[in-house]
Amino acid sequence: MAEPTPTGPAVVRPAQIARTLLLGDGLSLGQGATDPAAGFAALAEAAVPLPFAWDVQASAGGTLDGVLDQADLPDRTDAVVVELGTNDWEAVPAARFATSYRDRLAGLRDRYPEALVLCLGVWQPPSRPETVAYDDAVRAGCESVGGRFVQLSDVYADPANHRSGQADANPGDAGYRIIADRVIAVLRSP
Repeated sequence: MAEPTPTGPAVVRPAQIARTLLLGDGLSLGQGATDPAAGFAALAEAAVPLPFAWDVQASAGGTLDGVLDQADLPDRTDAVVVELGTNDWEAVPAARFATSYRDRLAGLRDRYPEALVLCLGVWQPPSRPETVAYDDAVRAGCESVGGRFVQLSDVYADPANHRSGQADANPGDAGYRIIADRVIAVLRSP
């Protein structure tokens, strides 16, 4: 079951999503939330009807290459959620990141041809040119494999969405709730 996207191939969507691989950094672990259950992955898992379970492969400070090089990828999954790029943002030029991101997603698509692919943008200030370049790279890479992009930088823009209202911190509970709602909407959409 697929729906066309304006800039890429048809979006791949399995009939039911039960197993979801989450590749990410500290945001995928709920860093900054008051409790691990308040992170976006835990909130999404609680909201999506059973059988649904995350296979979380994430590390605090994780980068695209670091997490994917260390990942123990399962044989099968119904969806792949990629939340990476935030920690690459300052060290890796956007053009190099774009190529690596696209290539890594192509490898995931080859491994999981029927899986929904969902790519989360970077948790960085939307006003910075680097953020725009990275979000563009994530969006383009995701759409190139029939995936869906979810922006996070607009959530970052509101300090109330950060841990303890700190403008440069990980999301707090309010930010994670918004991120979870966006992820849940894609997981539930036809």
